[in-house]
Amino acid sequence: MDQETFDNVQRIRSNVRRYPDGWREAHPLTGLMYCADCGAKMYVHRVNNGKRVPQYTCSAYSKIPVGTLCPTQHRINADVVMELIKELLKAIAEYSQLNREEFIETVRKAQTSQ
Repeated sequence: MDQETFDNVQRIRSNVRRYPDGWREAHPLTGLMYCADCGAKMYVHRVNNGKRVPQYTCSAYSKIPVGTLCPTQHRINADVVMELIKELLKAIAEYSQLNREEFIETVRKAQTSQ
């Protein structure tokens, strides 16, 4: 490919609108989830069966040859992850109300260790 053709391809690509998951919506956890096995980023995909169910998958699993960088695909339903986070935040809120002094001390220790 000569330089002029390469420049034309780059110009065309720069004008294409790309969306994080192909549905013009970014999931709230996009860029924040990592694979527990290999540490690679997990990207959201939506199953196109009419329901558009968001699922996170490990980005390293699909690298060629498949399964060499990460042994498992790790399909995690994004709605389940959001529900788990919601439950965790509720538990933290309850703990902070029931054991206020202990919670404040725990937060202080965490801040100084960082």
